[in-house]
Amino acid sequence: MKSMATSTLLLALMTGHASGGESTAFAALRAKFPKGIPWKVEVLDPAGHRLASLQMRITSKLAGSCLGDIGADGVRVEFLRKDDVSPNLSLASYGVAKFTDDKVKIDLTGGICDAYSIMDGKIELDGSSTGTVFRLGMRGGDDIGTYRATIEPTPHR
Repeated sequence: MKSMATSTLLLALMTGHASGGESTAFAALRAKFPKGIPWKVEVLDPAGHRLASLQMRITSKLAGSCLGDIGADGVRVEFLRKDDVSPNLSLASYGVAKFTDDKVKIDLTGGICDAYSIMDGKIELDGSSTGTVFRLGMRGGDDIGTYRATIEPTPHR
């Protein structure tokens, strides 16, 4: 029995399901979408005008960010589609996400250091999320707007 419990804990650690503070919602979503969590994200400016419409997949692949509170503990976010992206919103070829408890933080600028676009919000049990989007750089930061993310499974190809 002790061996079975040890094996289960080891398997959970290897797959990331027992990491301290990991979001229960994130763990459940990873189990439901093993190839990546499909999100549709709308980014709005403070007046409610759309700054971008993004389709992304939050993978289980480890990825690092220069942003201190994500660091090397993030997971890769693949941008599948980027529509109507405003020049006010910087995106790289990939992003880096970190889930802690019911919070999510996504560095939309991936491995680019010292010029970040950040999504910071709360993730719900259904996988949806809302929060703020802000810019952070060497000269300070400013608010860009808000976001709303929903699960949107992509059709199999």
